[in-house]
Amino acid sequence: MGPVLLLHYPLLSNVSEETEANSKANPRMRDRRGIRRGQSRPTSGASTWTGLPWKRGLIGLGVLYLALQSYPWFINSEIGAVVTSWNAGMLWGVLWVIGQRPDIAGSTLLSSTNEFVVIPECTIFAPLALFVAGLLVFPSGAREKLIGFMAGFIILSVINLVRLLTLYGIAHISPGLFDATHLFFWQPVMAISALVIWGFWAERSSKVE
Repeated sequence: MGPVLLLHYPLLSNVSEETEANSKANPRMRDRRGIRRGQSRPTSGASTWTGLPWKRGLIGLGVLYLALQSYPWFINSEIGAVVTSWNAGMLWGVLWVIGQRPDIAGSTLLSSTNEFVVIPECTIFAPLALFVAGLLVFPSGAREKLIGFMAGFIILSVINLVRLLTLYGIAHISPGLFDATHLFFWQPVMAISALVIWGFWAERSSKVE
């Protein structure tokens, strides 16, 4: 039996050397072997958040709660007045580009036939708060959240400018439809827009992660 064992030792040694060489040449093999031996890879911050959905949910609900509580304050605050005047100024600029020539006084646009007042409810405060809550709830890195916030802010501002333009036109053409269009069309559209933008961002963020 002694000679037989001696014949097998070189074979086992060659197999071990070949396996070690393949492991060095193929890092994935080392990773798989490490996993089989109970080794774990380090987790990212996003992965850690994935394991804590209730905390993300609490943060999102907290943001929505604070937004709802601060909304009356925003409407009557100096910040609300500045933001409203800024929106009126953007509307005034676009109207000049398309050939209209209204006068502007704060958040009020004056024409020869009508007076159009931009109110705080016609800003992106509410849909942006909804969008930010979605950003905080979703498991992603800080960089992705910042990119999402900037993109959402710009897109919602553009949609809101379209809203103001249509409402300005309706106020001149068919004033009787103004309230219905403002309350039952554009307010739901702004909320749905925030959710749709968040959905596109979440899909992209998942692919990046």
